[in-house]
Amino acid sequence: MAEKVNVFIEYWIKDLLIYPNEKIVIWLVLCYYGQFRELADTIKQECPEAIVDGKTGRTGSFEVSVNGREIFSKLKKGGMPEFDEIVDCVKAAGRGEEKQAENVQPSSCVILKMEHHMWLSRALQALYIIIL
Repeated sequence: MAEKVNVFIEYWIKDLLIYPNEKIVIWLVLCYYGQFRELADTIKQECPEAIVDGKTGRTGSFEVSVNGREIFSKLKKGGMPEFDEIVDCVKAAGRGEEKQAENVQPSSCVILKMEHHMWLSRALQALYIIIL
């Protein structure tokens, strides 16, 4: 990589507090921080000269910019980027080329059915019993 490359990733994070009863508080963090870390680590491994930074952003966002130019938007594409393609864009930027990431990862989202909610409720009750 000849040129200095700055990569910036905006990712979504949301905290949820659930109170099943007065003695238990469950704190869930719904976010793309794990994907941010994985992508940042992959970029640093493949392109050690790249400077990778990120921050929390808008709901549902995972926006990737290289040298101030957006190369991928989850908000526009509707899915997470293929990390190898992002790395290719970073390498291209290091050669002074501009490349756009077009592909999204296959969705791994699962909508919980009612029986899953019942399972979660039972698991929380079991956790409550263990805590007491």
